Amino acid sequence: MRYFRRLLLYLVLAGLVTFIIFGGGLILFRHTRKLSSYQTWSADLKFLIQPYGLRADKSVLICIISNVKDSEKRHAIRQSWGATQWLQVVFVTGLPVGPNALDQLKALRGEASLHNDIVQINVHEHYRNSTLRSIALVRWAAQAARVTDYRFVIKTNDDNFVNTYLLRSYMDHFTDGYLYGIYQKDVKVQRCHNSGCSKQALRKDEYYPDVFPPYLSGLFYIFTEDALNRINIHLFEPPLIIVEDVYITGLVAGRAGVSRRSIPENLKIYSGFPHSDVITSLNDSLLVQSNCDLQWQMGYWKHVILLLDGLG
Repeated sequence: MRYFRRLLLYLVLAGLVTFIIFGGGLILFRHTRKLSSYQTWSADLKFLIQPYGLRADKSVLICIISNVKDSEKRHAIRQSWGATQWLQVVFVTGLPVGPNALDQLKALRGEASLHNDIVQINVHEHYRNSTLRSIALVRWAAQAARVTDYRFVIKTNDDNFVNTYLLRSYMDHFTDGYLYGIYQKDVKVQRCHNSGCSKQALRKDEYYPDVFPPYLSGLFYIFTEDALNRINIHLFEPPLIIVEDVYITGLVAGRAGVSRRSIPENLKIYSGFPHSDVITSLNDSLLVQSNCDLQWQMGYWKHVILLLDGLG
């Protein structure tokens, strides 16, 4: 009997320690119950850090998913395409995990005070929380858009180079009420196997159909003003899944009646690794390049500056 009492006491203490260390963070490593198509759900999402005094004269808001530890990636964007005058850039972070979490949080607060471009939410940075982070992104962006003149809100990642020179020349091609990006159709659902689950795999009780609805790749997608507002209203209606782009641009957009469209066909979004041959397409077709480190971000941006100087 004493053994079981000690075991029970140990378990209670272990739970308290875990709560103290990670308290305040919303963790969703597993969606444990199947929701019907008519049930809504909720999440206690809070913004721990937010920019203040957003400029009302910016025409595009770009929300960049970034982990707290990746300060060098944020620095590279600030020093390159993120400095474009007509852009408002914010980095959407969560709560770090691991032994260096407290030091990383302290550094992030200093970074936020210096640059005023950090949005931090109370969600731990884990791939199973990707959808929650994008939900928070939409809610924050919709709130920010009410007090500014943003024509578009863009979601992207911190290893992407965005050709803002080319983006601006195509802004009139995006019709209000639509979502734009890399259109995906008839994509089969990855399933868990006996050996385990991959990051994008879903069990039948999490998502029953074997094919996803049409959606846009999470690498880069564009909300027009009306599309953003409608999606924000319906964010918690579909059953939650961990595949972020399918949830936001497929399930929620479908529930909100928002159509998805491909970006103009002559524009290219490269999901592979950058290489020097691609640079020549910056002037007419390359809109987004993924997997860019500091060197590639700066190299691509210098080429864009040369193009602008040539036009001037």
